[in-house]
Amino acid sequence: MRAMAEGGGGEISLNPGDLERFAVRAQAISEIFQNKIEPEIGKLARLCYYADGEAADTFTKYRQALEKMRDVGDFYARAAQLLMFVAESMASQDEALAQAYDEGAVQ
Repeated sequence: MRAMAEGGGGEISLNPGDLERFAVRAQAISEIFQNKIEPEIGKLARLCYYADGEAADTFTKYRQALEKMRDVGDFYARAAQLLMFVAESMASQDEALAQAYDEGAVQ
């Protein structure tokens, strides 16, 4: 675990392993959206009940709500990518710092 003390602030602890676990969970949620929820949203979006008349405005809002649900799955997929990138970057930087320390470049 990496810990850094910043100028008058407290201690910040980051663990790449935790970030990787969060990324795996976010990816799993994204896959649930993609494989289970997305097909159901597609079915609901194709329904044409109340597409005309007084309920047209409500139906438009209904379709917008379905689009927002699609966005949630996309957000989880993006979060998983970003978390993995950060975890990999941290691990790479830790390795580079350890190597520089072993070579005497960092004290």
